[in-house]
Formats: sequence, structure tokens, C-alpha cells
Amino acid sequence: MLNELLVATNGVISFCYFIIAFLILLPYLRGEQKTSLVLATILVFFSCALGHGGHVLMMLSGGQHLATSSPLLLKLQVVVDSSTAIVAITYIALRRYFSFLVDGPLLLTQAQHKLEIANTELKELNTKLESLVTQRTIELSVANEELLAKDLERKEIISALKRSNAFLKAQQETGVDGILVVDEFNQVLYYNQKFHQIWQIPEELVQQGDDKKILELVVTKPLHEQEFITRVNYLYQHPEIASRDEIFLKDGRVLDRFTSAIHSSEGTYYGRIWFFRDVTERKTALDALLASEALLKQKATELKVTLTELQHTQVQLIQSEKMSALGQLVAGVAHEVNNPVNFIYGNLAHTGYYVQDLISLLDIYKQEYPNPSASVLRCMKEIDYEYLIGDLPQLLTSMKVGAERIREIVLSLRTFSRLDEAAIKKVDIHKGLDSTLLILQNRLTTKAGVEIQIIKKYVLLPEVECYPSLLNQVFLNILSNAIDALKAMGNETLPTIQISTELADQKQVIIKIADNGCGIAQSVQPQIFNPFFTTKPVGQGKGLGLAICYKIIVDTHGGTLEFISKPGWTEFIITIPLLQGEVSYGCPHL
Repeated sequence: MLNELLVATNGVISFCYFIIAFLILLPYLRGEQKTSLVLATILVFFSCALGHGGHVLMMLSGGQHLATSSPLLLKLQVVVDSSTAIVAITYIALRRYFSFLVDGPLLLTQAQHKLEIANTELKELNTKLESLVTQRTIELSVANEELLAKDLERKEIISALKRSNAFLKAQQETGVDGILVVDEFNQVLYYNQKFHQIWQIPEELVQQGDDKKILELVVTKPLHEQEFITRVNYLYQHPEIASRDEIFLKDGRVLDRFTSAIHSSEGTYYGRIWFFRDVTERKTALDALLASEALLKQKATELKVTLTELQHTQVQLIQSEKMSALGQLVAGVAHEVNNPVNFIYGNLAHTGYYVQDLISLLDIYKQEYPNPSASVLRCMKEIDYEYLIGDLPQLLTSMKVGAERIREIVLSLRTFSRLDEAAIKKVDIHKGLDSTLLILQNRLTTKAGVEIQIIKKYVLLPEVECYPSLLNQVFLNILSNAIDALKAMGNETLPTIQISTELADQKQVIIKIADNGCGIAQSVQPQIFNPFFTTKPVGQGKGLGLAICYKIIVDTHGGTLEFISKPGWTEFIITIPLLQGEVSYGCPHL
């Protein structure tokens, strides 16, 4: 039992010595307490730890035998161990309370060395501090100068701002507009004196400065209060909108209102500004000016209509005089030719009978006297008696055919001129077209000598109530233009004029005159019926033909005159009522 107690005691003591030795060794190794005294202390504790550890090993290796055979040795070992422990404890106590006697000089030397290092660092820090203070002083001087400059600049800005505000306030107060400024929360920031005057706000209310009462009074002024309030609220809800309109007040005045949002350069909304201007006098003057302008426009329109009528009248007079002269000439020629032709035509029948009688007589004479004398034979040979007897009847027949042709031409001339048919009467439209073609017969050939083909597509039509001479004039002008268009074209296609008629709804007659000429340019089509407008070269056209045609068809006959044109095809469409009725559409004589 005693042996085991000794082993345990020495083991604990050895372990404690090792721990203490290591605890002292660590600061020594880090250089914190690197002295000879500390090293000796470490060696003492390690030796004690090793001694007690050796005892433990000895007792464990031969413990039982040693305890029974050598009790004196064991006691001696206990005494030695106890002495070692006392020495160690005494050393620790002395080391703890009297180490300054041993370590004092060393610590003093270390302290002096550290003090020198600290003094050196302090000098360096002092130098740096002086440099930093100098730098800071310079920076503070520069900053102070900048602050002084900024303060001066701020004072200048404030002065300029005050000056600008003075000008702005003077401008706002001396302007003709009443100004109201509200912020982004719809609170009143400013209104000028003109605002009070325009809205007729009492002076005592202005002196009170109650913005709410002022605005409540303003709302009651407009003629349409609810519309005014709705518009204002809408503009406040849509700050991106700038608006200008007029406000009619209950007292009869008119205000011009303009409003726009106030934004910063970054787009921040700061509120809205309102401008009000009394424009009652200007509105009255503008209304008078507009009325005067409307009157002038009306007068100008009337003058334009009068001028157009004068132009049409001039065209009508010129064309009427021309057609009257032409009609009289044609009628005169027809009359003068008609009398001799009738005389010739009327005697041709008798002449035929007489010639036939003479031929019969000569045949009988030849039968009675088959052997004529030499002088008769010679005479018969000289006059070619056999040929003369055979050709004379044919000659009379040819003369009859020619006389009939002349009579037809004279009849066509009379039909075209129709001087005896100036009033409305029922006529055959086809006869008018044919007589016009007969008049133009000599022109139905192109410059290249190609004959212009006439294609007639007539349908059976009843007689049409119209002014025959005027309608023939329309046919003449349109057909003449078609012939001119065909003469101007080349030899690419066969020149053709197509004339067709049809009856629409048993109430209207439609006459279509078409040609396959060059067509009418798109740019001039809107002006084609204008008086004095022509596409023909100077000296070849007066610009009256189609204008007269339009007047005759539309105004005189109550019909329509239209055309369809494209390259290689132009068609004029004439539509007139079958019956004119009792109403006259214009002067029949133009």
C-alpha cells in the first residue's frame, strides 16, 4: 500500500514539474524572458521532474522487492524527494518575491534599450506630426481661401439672383397677364397684381392673404363652373400636359388661359404655372374680322362665279357667232346648190325619156333605111354611133346618181345647220351623227394617208327631244378632236373612231364616241372642260370646243358629259334625257 502511494505521489509531482518547466520555457523561447536566471529555473524544474520520474520507474520495475528488502533506502528516497520539493518551492518563492534583486540590472538595461527605441520612434513621430501639421495648415489655408472665394461667389450669386428676381417680379407685375403659381402639392405659391384685377378680387380679400377664399371666389366667375373645375383638376392630374383655351365669364368677358408644368432640368415636377389674359376686345375684333373675312370670301366667290359666267358667256358668244356664221354659210350654200341640183335632177328623168325616144326613132330609121348614104355612114363613123348609142343611157344614169349624191349632201348640210330647228324638237340622233360625219368626210385621213375607220354601233332609238343644231355642234367638236388625236399618232395601229348609242332605263340616251389615239394626259384631265384650255399647239386650238360641249350637254340639255382616257384609248360619254320636259336648262342659241 505504501509503495503504491509513493508511485502516485512521485508521478503527480513529476507531472507538475514538467508543466511548470514548459510554462516557463514558452516565454523564454519567444524571447520575452530570455535570461540566465530563467534558464536555470527551467533546468531546476526539468531536473526535479526527471528525478521524480526516475523514482517512479524504479518503483514500478522492482517495487515490491525494494520495499521489503531496503526500508532504509526507501525512507532515504522519501527524504531526498521531500528536500527537493522544499528547495523547489523555496526557489519559487524567492523567484516570485525577490527576483528584482537578481533581474533588476537586466530589466533596467532592457528598459533603457526600449526607452531609447521609444525616444527614436517619438522623434520620428514628432517629425511626421510636424510635417502633417504643416501639410494640414497649408490645406486649411487653401480650403479657407476656397471658402472665401465660394463665399464671395455665393454673395455674387445671391446678388445676381436678387437682381434677377427683381426683374422677374417687375416683369410679372407689369405684364398684361394674370399669373398664378402652385407647387406640386397644389398649394398657391404666388399670384401677381394683374391676377387680382382680371378676376376682380376685392382688395380687402387680397390684404387678408387667404388663398383658399381667393380661389373659391375665382371658381364662381366662369360661365360654366363645373367644366372649369373639371378641366383644372384634369390638368393637375396630368402634369405633362400644357394647355391653352378660352374661358367665358359670367360678366361677358373672355379670358385666354395658358398653363404649363414646371420641371427641373432633370425632369422633377415642381408645380404648375397659370397665365390669364383678358382678350374680350381682341375676341370682339377677331369675330368682326372673321365676319368681314367671310363676307370678303363670299364676295370673292360671287366675283369668281361672275367671272366664270362671263368667261362662259364670252365663249358662248364667240362660239354662237361662229356657229351662226357657219350655219348661215352652210344653209346658204345648201340652198344655192339645192335649186340647180333640183332643176337638174328633175329634168334628168325627162331627158332619159327623150333620149330613149330618139334611140327608138334611130332604130326604126335604121330598119326602114338599112343602106344609108355615104355621107350618113361617114358621119356615123366620125361620132362613133354605136358607142354613143350604148353609152348615152349609162351617162344619164351616172348623172342621176351624181345628182342624188348632191341632194344627199345638201340634205346633210341642212340637217347639220338646222337653222329652222332652234327650238326643242324630237329628232333622230343617228341622222345628226351621220350628217356630222359627212361634213368631216374630207378629214378622215391621217397624215400618213391612212383612212380613219368609222365603226358605228347604233341601237334602235326613239326620237330624242333636244336642240338639234346644238347637239350636232357637240358631235362636231368631239369628232374633230378625235380626228386630230388620230392624225397625231403614228402608224402603229389602224386609226379608228367608234360611235355607239344605247337607251338607258327608257329615260336616257347614251352616245359614246371613242378613238384609239394617244389619249389625254393625266395631269390635264381635270382642266379639260375649262374655257380657253387647250392641249393643241398655238394657233391650232382656242380651248372653246369642249367647254361649249359641256355647257350644251349639262346646262342646256340637263345631261352629263364625261370621259375615260388612258394611253391608246379615249372615250367621251354623252348622256341626255329622252324627254326634256317643260323646263328649259339654258339659252338654246348659246
